[in-house]
Amino acid sequence: MILVPVIGTLPDSEVLPSSEMELLAMAGLEHYLDPAWVPRPNQIPFAIDIITKARDLNDLTGEGIQDPNILRVPRYVVKPSHYRRLREADKESFKKIMELLEAEIPPPIKGCDEEKLDKLVQWFFKLANWFFLIRPSNRKINYDLLTSDERDRFALVFTSGVGQLFQYHCTEVVKKTLNNKRKVDLNHLYDMMQLLLLRNENRLFVTDDTFFYLYEADSTVQRVLPWSAFKKSG
Repeated sequence: MILVPVIGTLPDSEVLPSSEMELLAMAGLEHYLDPAWVPRPNQIPFAIDIITKARDLNDLTGEGIQDPNILRVPRYVVKPSHYRRLREADKESFKKIMELLEAEIPPPIKGCDEEKLDKLVQWFFKLANWFFLIRPSNRKINYDLLTSDERDRFALVFTSGVGQLFQYHCTEVVKKTLNNKRKVDLNHLYDMMQLLLLRNENRLFVTDDTFFYLYEADSTVQRVLPWSAFKKSG
């Protein structure tokens, strides 16, 4: 799956923001982002340039450079071990969140079971609290620490547009996966979070993953296409 611009091409120095950046910007809470989890946007193109030109690990990390005057900007901006630790932290947190869901809402989860569906929505907000507040702020903020106005803005993100699309898609995928006695893994969540990037109307989400066609979305944000349709549109 991939996100692509609808028309034109992206400039060399422009990269897509992270899902967390998009969601918190929608809520006016982007000031809580911490670069330990979400890289600064102006560093991302530089890091991509280093990765694409690296011939070995020393080139990637800059550890082989002895003279600090060689470059005008810090060469050491890519640290694989740092991102491995972040990935492991995500994996462990997601595992606990899924275990909480399975303990509180044992399958099957049916459309007529309002109690379980209400619990599923409550579970989603626990997931959102971690992945969009606690995690990207490097544990500096959580839903309970937000002001009343900030809490309202955060919750409203999931009631319309791409926020609602993500919330509905996430809960539908989790419900169907658990009912089929399968496991939802962290990669599934990462993929779902990319839907938030459809906030920009000049983007398309192209995928053959059938899970992304299990929902009905607002026509203003339903820009998810299978590869076959995308190729024909070109």
